[in-house]
Amino acid sequence: MLLPRLAKVSNSEKVLNAGAHVMK
Repeated sequence: MLLPRLAKVSNSEKVLNAGAHVMK
């Protein structure tokens, strides 16, 4: 049950990182 949640967290983290990179 933890794996799907971790996958979602890491995925959203990647999206946020990409967004922050674009904002810079």
